[in-house]
Amino acid sequence: MRPDVYVVECSAATGSEEEVSVWWVERIVRALQSVGGYRETWYRAQVHLLYGDGPLPITWRLYIAIMAVCRHEVTWLVETLLLEFQNGGGDVQWVGGIHRVPPKLAALSRINNILAHQPWLLKPQHIQELTTGEDNWSLAELCQALCLLTHFHSLVSFIHTAGLTKPLEKNRGITKESTNIVSKKSEAPSLQTGGKSPEKVQASMSNSASRISSQSDCDKTSSKTFMPIRQYRHLTVDPDFTYQDFSNVPDSSIPSFPIQDYSWQDQGFALCSRLLGDTGVLLDERFTAAFACQNIRLFELQLATHCMGYAQSKTESNEKSTEISRLPEQYTTKQTSPTTKLLPSKALWKHVQWMLGIRYDDFDYTELNKNLGPGIREFTKMSCCFPEKSQGTPLSQADMIHASVVVMEARFQSELLYALRAIMVVTQS
Repeated sequence: MRPDVYVVECSAATGSEEEVSVWWVERIVRALQSVGGYRETWYRAQVHLLYGDGPLPITWRLYIAIMAVCRHEVTWLVETLLLEFQNGGGDVQWVGGIHRVPPKLAALSRINNILAHQPWLLKPQHIQELTTGEDNWSLAELCQALCLLTHFHSLVSFIHTAGLTKPLEKNRGITKESTNIVSKKSEAPSLQTGGKSPEKVQASMSNSASRISSQSDCDKTSSKTFMPIRQYRHLTVDPDFTYQDFSNVPDSSIPSFPIQDYSWQDQGFALCSRLLGDTGVLLDERFTAAFACQNIRLFELQLATHCMGYAQSKTESNEKSTEISRLPEQYTTKQTSPTTKLLPSKALWKHVQWMLGIRYDDFDYTELNKNLGPGIREFTKMSCCFPEKSQGTPLSQADMIHASVVVMEARFQSELLYALRAIMVVTQS
């Protein structure tokens, strides 16, 4: 079978315990159909991270994925990963909360929070603490765990922004104190093929042609902004820890991350490949394919006025007014047709990295204002930093998917660079 062909077999018994729960991968693949080249690279990397060669057992990888998803909670994905974790032989006690997992695994919680929301706070000391002492992590194990955390942080950004948060099936009822163990353990899914497409991917999708609505919420948000109540607070620590504008960080001693000192191409790829083999190549293919998503058409006027309308609706509900309500006149004046502009993926990528503290010394950041209007900048911030607050936008589905892919991969690479740089410092000390 060609690697770009994906076969979906909808099970007749949608609620069966014997179903392979990796149907959710096919749901993402469907959403990425308009970016075919990238879709294939994402699929191969996703399969390899969860089921390919590596030092961590699959149940541990699944639980690490759950920890990551809980930072920007997507209920159906948490439940699906929990089900797969139990089907694969995972300890049901771990479902009860992060305090019930082995200390070695629970020790990832702090780094999980930092990478998900304020990656510039990650220091070599965090890595040193995990790789020394009792129940220590090997560098290869830790590198794989950090790849999983950063991959799922960015994936959940995409799921929220692309409008995939609505579950396609009835909730399976996996709760904090669940004691209902799935008795029949399905065989390891055929996706464990080291990056090859499976001949069959069983899917429990009740509606395979479900409409993917584009989403975004362009509220100018701070770390004090109201956040949704988390259903899976018990599977993470400090659930209220969230993004803070890097430019407003009180501690001025925290420097920006100069990409000239540590980049994916020059250092990150080599370290990842040395510790995890093919993982480095697969991730490099993803970044390259995403960066090639050129000519993204965003309707700046529609997006900006949508953001303004959302800000005004919050004011009407007695919530704090946001700066979005003060958009330039060109974005608030009614017109008969939207203003369409081509958005270079390079500008979008650099804007994401700028929000996460990564700087290019040779780049004039005033160029971002020329390429990215206020509506697009706020869409990018919401997609990257506060995806769980996303709401629908009037943008076209294909263009929103393209833009969301660039944001997802730019966030993924940014978090990963912080993690790999910290590992490198430890290895050199």
